[in-house]
Amino acid sequence: MIALMMMGAIAIYIAILFIALWLIPKVVQHKHIKRIIFIVWFLIPTWDVIIGYPIYKFLCATQAGVKIYKTVDNVEGFYVGEKRKEFEPYEPYEGYKYID
Repeated sequence: MIALMMMGAIAIYIAILFIALWLIPKVVQHKHIKRIIFIVWFLIPTWDVIIGYPIYKFLCATQAGVKIYKTVDNVEGFYVGEKRKEFEPYEPYEGYKYID
């Protein structure tokens, strides 16, 4: 159902583009108005990729990774947050237990 809604939205978007390409050049007497309309209409749903891709590629290359802001003294390991049979016996909320 969602796919049909998306296809309908795309069809409406393209229909509005063709109406704009037909009506606006009649109102505005500019030589390259159809090209400008098409470029703007194409960039409306895709502008965030054009701007965001280089920014996030740079941030992933330079700022990504695990950061340790605070350490806890006198602890063997860390609490993983899951309880599985192979790590028994331990209680998840009774302190920390080292899990390899």
